[in-house]
Amino acid sequence: QAYQNWGKILGPVLSTHLTASGFMGLPFLVNGSLNIMATLALFLFVKTPLKEQLKRRATLFGKDWQDETGSEEEVLAMG
Repeated sequence: QAYQNWGKILGPVLSTHLTASGFMGLPFLVNGSLNIMATLALFLFVKTPLKEQLKRRATLFGKDWQDETGSEEEVLAMG
C-alpha cells in the first residue's frame, strides 16, 4: 500500500513534468511501460506457494466403522 500512496503523490507531478517537457502522450507511454515492467516482475520473480495435497488417513473408528447401506429409493432421493 505504501507504493500505491507514493504513486498517487508522485504520479501527477511527474506526469505534468513529462507533458511539459515532451509531447502530450509521453505520460501514457511511461505509465504503460511501468505497468508492463511491474507485471513482468510479478510473473517472473514472485513464486506462488504450492498447495499441499490432502493425504488420506486411516479412520479413527478402526474396526467399528460400518458403511451405510440404503435402498435404491433412498439412493435416488439423495441425487
